[in-house]
Amino acid sequence: MSGLRARVVVSCLVALLPLGVSCSSFAAPSDLTGSWGGEHISLVVTDSGATAQFDCASGTIDAPLVPDDAGRFVASGTFTPGRGGPILQGDTLPSHPARYSGQVKSNTMTLTIVETDSETNVGTFTLQRGASAHVFRCL
Repeated sequence: MSGLRARVVVSCLVALLPLGVSCSSFAAPSDLTGSWGGEHISLVVTDSGATAQFDCASGTIDAPLVPDDAGRFVASGTFTPGRGGPILQGDTLPSHPARYSGQVKSNTMTLTIVETDSETNVGTFTLQRGASAHVFRCL
């Protein structure tokens, strides 16, 4: 390792250690990545956010889910209620900004969704890592 590169790595480590992170943690995937399932919800978490499917709705989480030391997290995204019947080509369903908050303990996640433009509580869901979702599509 060249002298300059070694100094940069050491500087990075020294600067970040008081914050409890290391230089390599920026490339590490989230502890929550993967599929989560529960009653009326399916959640697929990636390093950059998540997508959710509900019985008659869908949603996105537009930032990485990063739990704190107690497993709690809060992230912004969207919630799009569905409707019964066909959706014609060119139809768009109204989407609402949403707050996704929750807590993870072991392989169980509790997730609460609130539409932030109206403060409507969509609901609280319990999900299991790797479990099949029980979602019943809107007819």
